[in-house]
Formats: sequence, C-alpha cells, structure tokens
Amino acid sequence: MRSGNTYRFSLQFGADTESRIRAGEFMERLGNKKSAVVVTALNEYLEKHPELETGTLRIKIEDKNQMRRAQLEEMIRTIVLEQLNQGGLPKMEAAPVEQPDSLQQDIAAMLDNLDFFR
Repeated sequence: MRSGNTYRFSLQFGADTESRIRAGEFMERLGNKKSAVVVTALNEYLEKHPELETGTLRIKIEDKNQMRRAQLEEMIRTIVLEQLNQGGLPKMEAAPVEQPDSLQQDIAAMLDNLDFFR
C-alpha cells in the first residue's frame, strides 16, 4: 500500500518447505534491512521477466524444493525394492516368501500409513 512517499506491505508464508525456511531465516537475520534486499531482489527478477509488468499475465511461481506426494511415493517404492533385491533389509526367519503382488500391496499399505506423519 502506498502512503505518501513510502510503500508498506506485510508478508507472511508458511515454514513448510526447505526453501521457505531458508528464506524466513534469512529475512530474520536481515533485521531492519529487509526492505533493501526485497527491492533489489524484485527488481532483478523483473529485469529477467519483463512480461510480468504488463499486467496481462498470471504469475505462477513454483517452489522447486517442494516434492509432490507421487514423487515421494515412487522414491520410497524404488528404495524398498532395491533393498529387497540386494538383501539389504533384515529377513525374518519365520516369514513366508511373498509373491510380487503381495509385496506391491505391502509397499502401498506402508505408503498409505505415511499420512500419520503429516
């Protein structure tokens, strides 16, 4: 909001990704110098993306550090299967040999249980 010869804004964002935490910690360390850094950073960004100042485009900024659930599940699935194929996981002596479909179901159940950690 413009008031006379100054602009005043309030900024708030979640601490839910590594990149946001990094930015928040940096902003806290800046103290009273936040404005100078924000102005410089925004001007550099606008120089690289002049089309944003036309007002006709929608701004969409993606957080590259944010991992989608599907990507995380695929990574877990890959790691578990690699460990099983390499014999890296401890084997239980009394455990029956599982069929591949059963193994896929077990991995799916494990991934479903990740919701408890949100």
